[in-house]
Amino acid sequence: MDNGYKTGFLFKKGERNTAYHRRWFILKGNMLFYFEERESREPIGVIVLEGCTVELCESESEEPSHFLKEHSVIIYSPSCLSKPL
Repeated sequence: MDNGYKTGFLFKKGERNTAYHRRWFILKGNMLFYFEERESREPIGVIVLEGCTVELCESESEEPSHFLKEHSVIIYSPSCLSKPL
C-alpha cells in the first residue's frame, strides 16, 4: 500500500558527535523523522524541511569517506543559514 511516505536508511552526521550514524528516516510532507532503527516506534528527532536550503557536499576524493561525501547533502535551516542541521 502506498501511503505517500518515503522511507529508508540514511547516514546522519551528529552536531556534537560528528561521526556518521545510520538512521531510519521517514519523510512525511515537509517533516523528516529519524529513528535509531527501522523497528523503533518513536523518532529520536525530526527535521522540518519547510524553508530549508539543501546543498550538495563537495567531494574530496582523497578522503576514506569519499562515498559518503559524494552522495551527501547539507540541510540549512531558514533561521540560521550558516548552521547546518
